[in-house]
Amino acid sequence: MSVLSALTGRKLHGFSLVEVVAAIAIASFALISIVGLLSVALVTHQDSANDSVMTLMTESALLEMRNVGFAHIDSTKTYYLYFDADGQVTADFGGNGSSSTSYEVTTSSSASVAGTPLTTPLGSYPANTVYQCSMTIKQTTLAQGTAFSPSLYIIQLKFAWPVYAAAANQKSQLVKASISNSN
Repeated sequence: MSVLSALTGRKLHGFSLVEVVAAIAIASFALISIVGLLSVALVTHQDSANDSVMTLMTESALLEMRNVGFAHIDSTKTYYLYFDADGQVTADFGGNGSSSTSYEVTTSSSASVAGTPLTTPLGSYPANTVYQCSMTIKQTTLAQGTAFSPSLYIIQLKFAWPVYAAAANQKSQLVKASISNSN
C-alpha cells in the first residue's frame, strides 16, 4: 500500500488504456482544427494585404493617367505600369532610376522615350518589381447642352503578380475605375 492511499484510506486507481486513447484523440482533433484555422487566417490576412496594396496602386495608376493628360490618352491602346511590393511605382527603364515616372516606350530602334505611356509589356523588370498593371481605357461622352464632351474615362486595371512567375502561376485582380476631365 502506498503512503497516499494509507493517508486517505482509499485505493488509488490509474487511467485505463481506453481513457488515455480517448483523451489523445480529443486533443489531436482540437490541435488539427486549430492548425487548419491558422492556414485560413494566413490566407485571409494575405488577401487583405493585397486589397490594401491594390487600392494604393489604383490611386497611383489613376494619378499617372491624369499626369499624362487627357489629350495624350488613346482609348485604343493598353497601358502598363509596374509596382513594388509596397504598391509604389517602380523605377523607369530610362536609366535614371527615377520613380517620378513609370512610363517609357520602346520604339522600333529600341530607344526609350521617358514620360511616354508604356503600351507594350516589358520583357524584364527592375529587381524590386512585383506587380504589373495593364490599363484599358474607354472614353465616354456626356451630354452638355447640345454638344457632347469627351470628359469621362472608364479605366479597367488588371493587376497580375508576381511578374516573374509564369502566367499560369500568377494571381490577378480586376479593378474598374473612372476619371473625369475637369477642364
